[in-house]
Amino acid sequence: ADSYAGIGLYKSTNFGASWRLVASSAKAGIPTRIGAIAVDPFDSNRVMLGGVSHAYDDQGPSTGGLFVSGDAGKTWSRLDFVSAHSYWCHAVEFHPGRRGFVFAAVTEKGIKNGIWISHDGGASWRQATAGLPDTDRFGRTQFAISPSQPDTIYAISARADSDALLGIFRSDNAGQTWRNVTSNFGSEGQMSYGLTIAVHPQNPHHVLCGGVDLHL
Repeated sequence: ADSYAGIGLYKSTNFGASWRLVASSAKAGIPTRIGAIAVDPFDSNRVMLGGVSHAYDDQGPSTGGLFVSGDAGKTWSRLDFVSAHSYWCHAVEFHPGRRGFVFAAVTEKGIKNGIWISHDGGASWRQATAGLPDTDRFGRTQFAISPSQPDTIYAISARADSDALLGIFRSDNAGQTWRNVTSNFGSEGQMSYGLTIAVHPQNPHHVLCGGVDLHL
C-alpha cells in the first residue's frame, strides 16, 4: 500500500536540471512501480529496470519483473528466466569492471527467489546458492558493490515470511560464492521495504546497512 504507481521512466542529460519521459509504462509495457534502474557501464544504451506489482498474477503495465532495453529506453523486453508470469525484481546492478556481469534480486514466492547472476549481459542467468540460505527463504534483497574492490559485493536480504532480517551476505569473487557476515544486528524490523546497504568508496570493509536503524 506504500508503493504508489508512476507513469514510466524519466531521463536527464544535464545532471537533473530537466527531465523527459523516455518510456511510458502504458506504451512501453514496463512496470508502473519501478524500484531499480541500472545502466551498463560498457554500453550506455543498455538499461535494465526492475519493478513490482501488488499481485504476482497482475498483467499489463502493472506487471512486475526485470526489463531490458538496448536502445536507451525507447523499447523494452521482459526477461522471463524467473517466470513467464509476474514476479518482483527488487534490485539490479551491473559489475563496473566485468563486461556482461549483472546481478538481480527477485521474489517469485518459491524456490526461484533470491540472487541471480548473468555473465552475458542478461542473455542467460544462474541462481546463486553457494554459501547462501535456501532460496525460498529470500525476500526483498538489495546490493552494494565495493567501488574500490568491485569483485566484492554485499547483499542484504529480508526473510520471505516476515519483516525480519534474513542476513547480510558478502562475496569476494563476483558472486561465485557467498558468506553470511551478519553480526550484532538485533531484531531489526521493516526489512521487507526499508532495508538499505552502502559500501565506502575507498574501504571495501566499511559497510552501512539497516532497516529502521542504521548499522556499521
